[in-house]
Amino acid sequence: DADALNLLASGLCSVPEHCILTPHPSEAARLLNISTAQVQADRNNTALQIADRYNAITVLKGHHSLIATPEGELSCVKRSHPVMAGEQLAKQGRGLVASDMCLAIRLLLEEHSPCQA
Repeated sequence: DADALNLLASGLCSVPEHCILTPHPSEAARLLNISTAQVQADRNNTALQIADRYNAITVLKGHHSLIATPEGELSCVKRSHPVMAGEQLAKQGRGLVASDMCLAIRLLLEEHSPCQA
């Protein structure tokens, strides 16, 4: 949630145990007190720094989102899209809201792991 990330960046709250942070580049910049340009110039290091500083798994959103752990592991999501888990919905155009994804997620889950009768 953007408001929680803003409160975290300002020091008004702390990260709960077993938390996953999901900042976009502007939020990541606030969390590290750097510019968005600096975030974009070194996304790998940014994700790792946030994970280390806040002791939380961090998903730095964007084209090829990054997942960093406090232990220093880094993974890249090669199949990402600006509307997140919305590759199927993206074919319909721009301008999605979270509720648009409910049916698509259910259908994709059924496609990949069908329910057994």
